[in-house]
Amino acid sequence: MNDCGRCHRAIGEETAVYANKQLFHPTHLQCTRCSYRIEPDTKYFVYGGQIICRRCYLQHSAPKCYGCTQGIDGELVTAIGQTWHPACFKCVGCTEVLSDEWLLDTAGPMHRHCYWGQINDCQMTNAGPL
Repeated sequence: MNDCGRCHRAIGEETAVYANKQLFHPTHLQCTRCSYRIEPDTKYFVYGGQIICRRCYLQHSAPKCYGCTQGIDGELVTAIGQTWHPACFKCVGCTEVLSDEWLLDTAGPMHRHCYWGQINDCQMTNAGPL
């Protein structure tokens, strides 16, 4: 017999949910931080050995996006010593999302064409008389 990871009663022939290497009665799978009931088909996280719901993970445990300060639970970009949602990693020149090729300006990351366009504009405006 297996015991429920929350109430420690036998599960027997009942339906059970397997999470964090334990079995639970379906109504007993809960977030250890906020006690939110986690449905069997709902995404949850194991952090520090504890089962936590998505909301608590994003608020307390997830890496934070440097661009929007919200938690990241999916794909992320690591650049300039920070983590970003892919949609938040933008060119400071044109505000379009950056892909693989970009340059770091003192103002922040930039597309190559924005960076070189800015450099050329500066050279043209700072040029003295010929």
